[in-house]
Amino acid sequence: MRKEAADRPFFITAATLFVVLVFLAFAQRYYLGWLFRSPHLSLFLQVHGAIMSGWVLMFIVQTGWWRPDMCECIGSSAPWAPAGPYWW
Repeated sequence: MRKEAADRPFFITAATLFVVLVFLAFAQRYYLGWLFRSPHLSLFLQVHGAIMSGWVLMFIVQTGWWRPDMCECIGSSAPWAPAGPYWW
């Protein structure tokens, strides 16, 4: 078994735990705010939360991707994704 294939379960598990941690940390105020009747967030915080949620989803997709060339393509664009809307 190649080293990359042997490491895959570790990285997928770590990325999944990261997604769960992010959801649990922000569930009461952002993801499930309507359920907990949290005060409304400003537009800036809503946009920021949506962008960062997209970045976390891109991270989990990149971690589970099987083709290294596509993984590198997604990985090279990931750091710039949160800043994208601020450039328009």
